[in-house]
Amino acid sequence: MRKIIEEAWESYERQAIPQTAPQVQRIESRRAFYAGAIGAFYGLVGNVGSGDGPPTPEELAIADGIHNELTEWGERMKRGEV
Repeated sequence: MRKIIEEAWESYERQAIPQTAPQVQRIESRRAFYAGAIGAFYGLVGNVGSGDGPPTPEELAIADGIHNELTEWGERMKRGEV
């Protein structure tokens, strides 16, 4: 089975963590990365698609908001602002 979060972590690690970073930095960064993924997942699952039918416009707006927030943060990180 494909591990999407692990793939994302590996990409993040290659792009954001220096090769010379100590092991403790890698461990703590991975923990923080996965904690963020867990929070985003449960935030999405808890607010979108909880009914029997297709997602409502409000639920889709929540999913779009999460997507936009994460995309914006990624762009700010690339610019060195966070």
